[in-house]
Amino acid sequence: MEYKMECVLPKDNPFLVGHEKEEKLFLEAYKSGALHHAWLIEGIEGIGKATFCYKIARFLLEADETRRETYQTLDVSPNSSSFIQISSGSNPNFKVIERGYTETDKKKIIKAIKDGEPLGDEELQDLKKSTVIKVDEVREINSFLSKKSFDGAWRVVLIDSVDELNTASANAILKILEEPPAKSILLLVSHNPNKLLPTIRSRCAKLNLEPLSETNIAMLLRRFLPELKEKEVQGLAKISQGSIGKAINYATNDGLKIYE
Repeated sequence: MEYKMECVLPKDNPFLVGHEKEEKLFLEAYKSGALHHAWLIEGIEGIGKATFCYKIARFLLEADETRRETYQTLDVSPNSSSFIQISSGSNPNFKVIERGYTETDKKKIIKAIKDGEPLGDEELQDLKKSTVIKVDEVREINSFLSKKSFDGAWRVVLIDSVDELNTASANAILKILEEPPAKSILLLVSHNPNKLLPTIRSRCAKLNLEPLSETNIAMLLRRFLPELKEKEVQGLAKISQGSIGKAINYATNDGLKIYE
């Protein structure tokens, strides 16, 4: 049986499991007052790397610096201003760099806005994107970081994913990494860090997110696809190779039958 899952994007998802060790490492770096300006978040696709980065961003933009040493987790309430603003794309101190839409689909988005009927997340998911992150998109980071942050807050840039940079955009990122502005942080998602420029890797602190356990895959499937039968949950957990993204893809495309 093929299942349909409601669109849950990393920017809206407060639920992250399986990466508690990496969360603790980042939190300890924050509490030490010596937070690195760039973090390479690496691991296979579909394990929550982008969700992890959004969690970091929400925490940094919500945390009270005067209480730095009191924080025990990176958790932020879904009702907090940083969570709501980041989810809606309205936080002035947070910027996401990703592949842009093709020119044809950009026109569709603009037309929908002009007609007063902006596209929803699920409709945007169906549009086509460029194959790479272009240098003009990366240059937007310079403009963003050059502006004074609101209320002296952190300025956070998420690049999802850095694997999709072309040569020109990779070199542009390198220049930013070499001369980072004060109180700014870059979060670089990578599915295949060995293909990145060594100079980019060497300028980042690294957090390697491991594939998820079958127990965690099953837990997430029950959460996001509660209509699944328990036998299907266990079967998908076994064949997903540690990737909840892959497990959901199998479930929503009747992929479990292939393995039966």
